[in-house]
Order: sequence, then C-alpha cells, then structure tokens
Amino acid sequence: MPFSLSSNPSIEEISDALNYILSNFGSNVSIDPNTGVVSGPTGQIGYYYRYLFIKYATSFEGTVGFSNSPTNALYFGTRNSNSNVESNIPSDYIWNKVTGGFGTTKFLWYSTSGGRQVSLIVNATAPGTSYLVDPGTAIDLDVITNNSGSVNTATVAIYYWTTGSAPARPSTTSTYTWATGAFTPPSGWSVSIPSDTTNGDTLWAIYIPLKSPSTVLTAVLDWTNTSYPIVQVSKNGSTGGTGINGTRTAVITMFQWAASSGSLSAFPSGNSTYTWATGTFTLPSTPYSWTILPGASVAGYTLFAVDAIYSDNLTSATSSIPWTTSVAYPVGASGVNGNRTAFLQMYQWAASTPTSFPSGTSTYTWATASYTAASSPNGWTLLPGTPVAGYFLYAIDQVYSDNLTTATTTVTWSSSSPYPIGSSGANGDQGLSSITCYLVQNQATSPPSTPANTTGPTAPSGWTLVAPSVSIGDVLWYSFGQYNPNATTVNGVPAGQTKWGAPTAASVFQDIRSDNWNGGTPPTSGPYSPLGTAGYYIQRSTGVMYLNSVLGRGVAEFDGYNAGPSGYSTAILANKSLNQNSGVEAYTNNTFISSGAIRAFNSQSGAGNAIYAYQGGTGNGIYAQSASGTGVYSTGSIGVNGSGGTYGVLGSSTTASYAVYANNGYYGTNNSTLVTNLYSDFAKTLVGTGGSNQMRFVGGVTSGSGIATFNAANKPGGNSTNGWMTIQIDSTTLYIPVWT
Repeated sequence: MPFSLSSNPSIEEISDALNYILSNFGSNVSIDPNTGVVSGPTGQIGYYYRYLFIKYATSFEGTVGFSNSPTNALYFGTRNSNSNVESNIPSDYIWNKVTGGFGTTKFLWYSTSGGRQVSLIVNATAPGTSYLVDPGTAIDLDVITNNSGSVNTATVAIYYWTTGSAPARPSTTSTYTWATGAFTPPSGWSVSIPSDTTNGDTLWAIYIPLKSPSTVLTAVLDWTNTSYPIVQVSKNGSTGGTGINGTRTAVITMFQWAASSGSLSAFPSGNSTYTWATGTFTLPSTPYSWTILPGASVAGYTLFAVDAIYSDNLTSATSSIPWTTSVAYPVGASGVNGNRTAFLQMYQWAASTPTSFPSGTSTYTWATASYTAASSPNGWTLLPGTPVAGYFLYAIDQVYSDNLTTATTTVTWSSSSPYPIGSSGANGDQGLSSITCYLVQNQATSPPSTPANTTGPTAPSGWTLVAPSVSIGDVLWYSFGQYNPNATTVNGVPAGQTKWGAPTAASVFQDIRSDNWNGGTPPTSGPYSPLGTAGYYIQRSTGVMYLNSVLGRGVAEFDGYNAGPSGYSTAILANKSLNQNSGVEAYTNNTFISSGAIRAFNSQSGAGNAIYAYQGGTGNGIYAQSASGTGVYSTGSIGVNGSGGTYGVLGSSTTASYAVYANNGYYGTNNSTLVTNLYSDFAKTLVGTGGSNQMRFVGGVTSGSGIATFNAANKPGGNSTNGWMTIQIDSTTLYIPVWT
C-alpha cells in the first residue's frame, strides 16, 4: 500500500490509504525525508521509500568491518531509498547495536506486513513463519512476506479517451511480468494516461488488482472480465473566459538584536523596492539599525522583527512598499553557552588494585577528544600496553565539565577509584612439534606399518631422524610425527610422547619424462618407433627410452628387436628416415687381423651372411677403400662372392699393386666371363713363381714364313691349321708354334 496516491487511484488504493491514515497518523506523525523513517506517537511505524538496505559493522559508526555479512558483527545499519542500488558509504546508514553481537550463529530476520511496515529481529532462527533472513541485497517493502514466502501485489490500469460514451470492452487478455511490471495493453488502450486536450473528451480506465506469491513470474490480466468495470476517470472542460487580476500580497521583514524591546532603535522609514518574481526587497532610505538578515547573534540578546505588508492587483514586476509600522515582536533569542563534558581515562596492568593514582594535569583538546597523560602518571598510561600474564587491566577516569568555548582545557586529576576492565590469562600449552623419521628397505619388501608412539622426540625402532642415502633397488620410507613437550595430552598426543603417522614411500618407481617432452604417452607393446621431437621419456614397464641422441664414451650392447627391410629383424636399425649420409660409422685403431671397425658374425651353421649389403641404385653394395692395405680382405670357402648390375666384384689399386688378389686359392667362376678376358689389357701379365721374370702375352696366333715339322704320332689335335703365338719374357720376344 503506497503512502501517496496517484492522480487516478483505484478504489482499493484509496481504501487502503484511508485505513492506514486512520490507524497510524495523528497529530504527532512525521516523515524524515532524509532517512525515510515514518514515526508516530509510539516510535517508528514504517518507511517512506520502497527499498530497505542492511549493512553490518564492528564499530558504532559503521566504518570498521563494513560488509554484507553479519558474522562477528556488533552493529547493523539500515538505509531506506527509492533506488534499488545500495550505498557503500557507512554514514548513509542508521546504526543499531546488537546485544551480545551476531557471533557466528545469529542472523537478521525481517517480516513485511504491507504499508511499507517491516519488523527486524536478530536471532539464530526465524522468529516466525513470516520472517525471512536478510538476503544481503535490497529488501522490497512492497512485497509482503508470509508463511510460504513473499507475495507480490500490484494494481494495473489501462486508459482510453473518447468524445462521448464509454469505449467498448477489450476482447483480449494481457500477460503481466512481475519482475519488470510490463505488459502489452489491448489494441487502442494505453498503459499510461495519453495526452488529450480536446474540450469535452472523457478519460476512461479499467483497474485490475493483482496478488501472487513471489515465486510466480507472470500473471494474466483479463480485460474481458466485466467484474473490472470501465470507469470514468476525468473529463476535459470547456475553455473559460479571461478572469480579472487576483490580489497579490507581499510581507517584508527586517531584524534587530536588542537587550529588550525598550532598547530598540527607531523603526524603519522610507520605502523598499519589492521584486515579485524573487520575493526580495531593498533597504528603506532610513533603516535605523534594522537589517534584512538577522546577522550574528549576541549572547543574552533577543532578536526582534518588524513587518511591512503590501497588497495590490497589478502585474508590475516591482512595487514600492512604504514602512509605516511601529510594532516590533521577538522572534528568537541568543542563549548562553551550553555545558560540555570531557571524559579522560588511563590504564595500568597490576596483580591487585593499584594504590597510587595519576596526579597533576592533562591537556584536553575538545575538537579531537584527545588528551595528554597526567603530568605525574604514577605508573598509569594512555594506552593499555602489553598484557602481563596473570595480571588485571585497571582503568581510572577523570570527568570534567564547563560551558566555555576554548579549544583546549587543563584538566586536574583527582580520581582515586580504579576499576578492573580486563585480565591477561596464564600462558597456554606449547604447540606440537613436527618430526620426520626415515627407513630404507629393499623394494621387494612389504611396506612398513605405522610406527608406535615413542617417548620424547625420538625415532621408532629401526628408523632414523636423519635422511639416509638410498642404494639402487631400495625404497626410502618416511613418517611424519608430532611431539608433545607438555605435561598434559594435546590433540590426542600423550604428554612427552611422539605420535607417528602412516609411512609414505619417498622414492616411487614410475616412468621418467622431461618437462619439454612432446611425444605423448608411448605404447606399452611393439613395434616401437621414435616419438616426439623434444625432451626424453623412459618407460618403466617396457624399459624403452625415447630421446634425440645418444652420446656415449664407453661400450654399448643391444639385444633388442626392430623390423628391418623386407621383414628381416635387426638389433640396431639406423637412419631409417635417410636424414643422414651414413647409417653407421665406426672406427678402430687395432692391428689384429680379426679386429675391425665393424665385426659381424652369423652363428647359424647353414647359409646366411655375416655382412649383407644391398644397394638399390647404381652405387656399390660394399665399397671398401684402404690407404695402403687391402680394400676388402675375406677368407672362407669362397673369399668373395659378389653380384651386381654392372660388376660382381670391382677392384681398384691406389698403389699400382693388385686390384684383385687371390691368396692360397684360385679364381672361380660359373661362366666364361673371366676366361674370355684373359687376353685383355686388364689380365695380360703373369708373374712366375721361380723368380722375378714376367711373361706377357703380346699377341694372338699369327702366320709366318718359317716352317716347323713335328712328328704326327706325338702331335695332339689335327693338322688343319698351323700358326705362331707371340710371347715376351722380359725384353725377349719368342714364338711358339700352335695348331688346331
């Protein structure tokens, strides 16, 4: 129910307003526009504005602990406003002290009963079914609370102007939204009074009162319901004639301070010029100590006033008003100074009531309520100071009053009545000390059990208080303990004992991964392949290590598995991506005939190769080069077995020695290639075994004029063709007869 009515109130609003006025308003009812508080003969009876805000604090003016939470607060503040935006300025609130404070269990409960009346109660639980706890946001005083929550109420109206009779009733309904108060009116009707200045036009309206629980979001406005009548609100009248000027009256007043009416000076004389638009006027020609404004007060004097009253029915902007009065009347007085009181207090810690007291004087500053210590404090201080265990804090007061206006006052200490205001308790128990013990045992051993309590800050049996070194295969276990050095049990730990917690393994067997690893989680079963481009990963379950490079200074042994070309497996698979020029490069500095930069063995007794080389292009399957030794040295049932698209075996000597050399064996071939080429430039020199003579084939069979006769009985072959073979031994040319 509103405190004020609109220009077109509903019957229900008028009835509610009258009932409220008759019930609550009397000659002593007032409204404070600054705070919104409506007060009656019995005190506060409600609020003028719609929204109520609640804040909490620990100081009486709200500046300390200012918040929306009541926890441990000592005061709560209220603010009434038509805006639903809260203020964060403590001085905007009226502060109320809570007996005993809120603590951690009390809350502020409110109940609204209409007419913007609200009941506020501090309690741990709801005082009644209509009470709700402060939400920390704006409380809408127009929303009534009940045992099922809050209730929304509203009176909704639509308007229509006509030039004659009432308009036709709407044939549609509207949906009212409680959160915004918005709805769509029927066609031709308006939600507010539209403008109409036509003489004789009539304003009509339909009013629908609404009331719903606050949990309901919308309501139906049934404009077709005839129980909501179409009522005439107002009607434009016809334009009247021009009236005569009305009477205007001016009252001007002048003032004078005087000890009594008999001591007043003569009354003002002459004329003052009065300005109707502003209500201001000028001094008359002879004011006689009278002034337009009262001026500064004089202690003990009375303020007197004189008036000049003037009326006319003119329209001029100014008028000249004559001063003819001879009557003055009192309008106020300047009173004597009021009393002011200062309260001074000093403190002392003592085992019993002190017997000496402050003496001498203190200087009290009225503007700040601050003061100096007594000139002879006798052990008393302006502040309580540091507590002393087992002592009481005593206070002593000195009260002073006067009716002066000085900025400071010298106050003499004469009080001899100290009183206790607090005490300092004995020291409490020491806190529990944290201790850690350690145990090393083989990783195959079962985890240790929780150690039993020990006497003093000592380690359990078999454990140590110093972290030991740990060997490979061992696990370091640790247990956190709490030692109680007190003579009583603290937090469940007996006096003088250490209570130990469950052991924890400090070394954990798991995968090892660098912080920059970007290869994800590796698989736990093969086939394996390189992962990631940065960092390293060592997988515990498989023992597989992923990293960019291995740079070692010792020896390495591999007995693993990789899928090589054509389905063959290999222990070491190098340069599969072909990013490097060589797959494997090895060096040796040994002179043993069985040593080598690379040694290969095939343990099978059957076929197979110790070294297998395959060249998919036009290069060499094996290319061996020696600076002064042998390019390829091999022994076996077949020393060298080669096949290739161009050459099976290609030998080249860098010292004009042997390109291909067979030691303790013969050249073998399964075709005529070698035989055909024995007469070529590449195989034309034979070295004798008996000396250093060399025999060279110079040419093939040639004809000649010489005749040689052989015994046909001993001559092999036939006699069809005869000829000579030319050979050269060192520098001598010889001819050998040949025939077929």
